[in-house]
Amino acid sequence: ANPTVMMTIKPLPAATAPGEARGQKLITVPDDRWQRCWIKSIALLPNILAKHAADRAGADEAIFVDGNIVQEGASSNVFIIRDGQLITSPIGAKVLPGVTREAILEIAESVGLLVVERGIELAELLTPGEAFISSTTRELAWISMINDKQIAGECGPNTRALHTAFQRLTCDRRP
Repeated sequence: ANPTVMMTIKPLPAATAPGEARGQKLITVPDDRWQRCWIKSIALLPNILAKHAADRAGADEAIFVDGNIVQEGASSNVFIIRDGQLITSPIGAKVLPGVTREAILEIAESVGLLVVERGIELAELLTPGEAFISSTTRELAWISMINDKQIAGECGPNTRALHTAFQRLTCDRRP
């Protein structure tokens, strides 16, 4: 039998300067993904349903929460910045190793941030301060609201510095 292949293609929005893009609105969803969520694919039904829930709520992304621990977004990784530390959940069965995530961890020290890989409690993410999501198409996108609660009014200085360093790094690596 011949497999059926289906694609949806749309243009990416133009890249913006670090910190100039609008803040991202997120919702949280319970992490009820199936037990093989380490397979890197947006085709996982729970991820698709989470993205759909975010869209219905007028949000840009859905964040999976297991108990009170933030895992990752439906198509992104999650970071917070507190007291000079860049904090993100460690790679594991519920957090995928994104290439953008890896690049951010690589450059964090160059902008004066200490990398800490540990679970992020939902209360920490909901506390006003610097937070962002990362993905190949978004690069770094600062978080302005979660579940209709404002956590930031503008892109923070550390997030802006990381985004600038990320763009410098990725431009240097292009053929």
